[in-house]
Amino acid sequence: MEPKRHVRKRWLWASLNLAGMILFLKVGSALWVQPGEEGMPGGPGDAVSFFLTAVPILVAFLLLDLAALAWILVRTPRSDRRTGMALWFAVAALWGGVVAFDHHRSVREIDERPRPRVIG
Repeated sequence: MEPKRHVRKRWLWASLNLAGMILFLKVGSALWVQPGEEGMPGGPGDAVSFFLTAVPILVAFLLLDLAALAWILVRTPRSDRRTGMALWFAVAALWGGVVAFDHHRSVREIDERPRPRVIG
């Protein structure tokens, strides 16, 4: 049976990750394609904004989660490792889903319809 301190640490870590996912989606939602703007090009600063706001969140949680994985593999007794790994993979899968959802909402498919020519 796992000690209570391991259970508390795991739930704290999972809760921090859920808060990070919410923060990432909140920050990323500012760059999502607005209804009615589908097929139109985005602004030139969209990529810069993404890399200055959303990527640092991803990197911070990637480092946190890699440290948690190392902790599970090195410091957790073998008998308790299965539970920690299952939770770690569940959180990693959730992060994958969050990043995929953000990508789906923010990618702009540019229409290839002809634009009127401006003569001037």
